[in-house]
Amino acid sequence: KDIEKFQKFDIVHSYPMHLLPTMAKISKETSAKTMISLNGYRRICPKNDLQYLNEHNCRDNGLLKCTSCIARTSVEDSGSTLRTAAGRLGNFKLVSDTKQDWKYIDKFHAQSPHVKSIYNQFGFNTEAISVIPNILDEIFCVDHVSTFSEPYKFLYVGDLNKRKGVQKLPKIAELIDKKGIDFTLSIVGDGNMKNYLSKRISNLGIANQVSIEGRVPYQELPKWYAKHDLFVYPGIWDEPFARVFLESMAAGTPVVASNVGTIEEILGNGGTVTSGSEESIAEEVARVIYDKKLENQSKNAYSKVEEYMPSKIIDQFIREYKNMQYPHTSY
Repeated sequence: KDIEKFQKFDIVHSYPMHLLPTMAKISKETSAKTMISLNGYRRICPKNDLQYLNEHNCRDNGLLKCTSCIARTSVEDSGSTLRTAAGRLGNFKLVSDTKQDWKYIDKFHAQSPHVKSIYNQFGFNTEAISVIPNILDEIFCVDHVSTFSEPYKFLYVGDLNKRKGVQKLPKIAELIDKKGIDFTLSIVGDGNMKNYLSKRISNLGIANQVSIEGRVPYQELPKWYAKHDLFVYPGIWDEPFARVFLESMAAGTPVVASNVGTIEEILGNGGTVTSGSEESIAEEVARVIYDKKLENQSKNAYSKVEEYMPSKIIDQFIREYKNMQYPHTSY
């Protein structure tokens, strides 16, 4: 009933994707141009991760396929079958409605070419999708304070769930330990795999090297990155654009990560990617240490992260907004 209020705006940009129906209505009933950020996959996947059965990437959806996946993964993901399954079934309606609403949106914002490609596979018009990366929060631009020497200090920051690949961290740590490297691994975050990680760490006999720190206040995260030598990310899903990589690089902390989504593009020479297996990540960690790559990667990380500074990203949005209003004008 308040849609007419949007008539006074030239452009309405929604970051939350769940507002797609409202945005479509604004587009149909007012003269305002509309843009939506594709900051997740909820509009094409009820689980929001495009992980079919939590095992491999999914590139299509449908009632039978999605309901089967929801039924078989809800307990694993949250331990609450009915509540989680009900929420995801509700999300499937959003997926279905998307096919009717997306055509009314003037522009979509993807955070990487990879995200743009995925949405194109699900029927979105490529020409309607512009790519602008995530913006860096400058509180993470701090001096690096670790010495890149033994005992090496490794770090993971993020949710403790399967799609982040955290179940691989204990084995990765064990394999690094067997290579004779003196190290510690700090796991910062919380989630449904916390108890599993604690037991696995204990069973592998690496409790002296690996600690689960729980959640850390956002304002304190910069110093956590800065005091560690290497950020380790074993993710398994096509993350749209994780800010943790920008945060780590802004603090001069190199990254070793699974080669999923658009991670390789984000890192540049500020880190390296692997196949994502426990063995490949442990091998790469050992390689950058033995080849004395960390300090050089730290300098590269500082340089690379300049691309994501607020001034540069904001300029890209301004150009895009202007082009939406005056599509045949060069800026």
